[in-house]
Amino acid sequence: MEINSSNEADPVTGFTQREKYLVTSSFELVKKDMVGAGTRLFMNLFEQKPEYQEYFSFKDIPRKDLPNSPKFKAHAVTVMYALSSFIANLDETDIFMHLLKKNANSHIQKHIPAEAFDFVPKILVNIIKEIFGSKIDEEGVNAWNKVLTVAFKVITDTIKNANE
Repeated sequence: MEINSSNEADPVTGFTQREKYLVTSSFELVKKDMVGAGTRLFMNLFEQKPEYQEYFSFKDIPRKDLPNSPKFKAHAVTVMYALSSFIANLDETDIFMHLLKKNANSHIQKHIPAEAFDFVPKILVNIIKEIFGSKIDEEGVNAWNKVLTVAFKVITDTIKNANE
């Protein structure tokens, strides 16, 4: 994706070219340690909502042992690769939306409630800020917030609509 400062927003997602560029280009650093980023995501999630561990096949593993569990790390990296596919398709709105809905449908089949996703965007933004430190500015953080908020709204709305 070329650098484009266009403020013209996608009619479906509301993302500008600049926002898509900021998220896509910064995700390259995250991709260098997908297991680590995914582990941080879930460890932070379970710290805030320990009961959410019950939704997973690794529910019987003590939280302190999760970072060493192959089952846990496999799920953590799977989630990060799903996020990577969302980000890789920010310019392909139809594909982006389909991937989000497909992800939601997978979670519907596992009876995961929409509320289980409430903390994920904030945790992911915090991980991005930790990874980048002073290398990410407010514009970059805002772009991540916007993309993740929209993405997880599509996921949670799909789950809620299926459960009505």
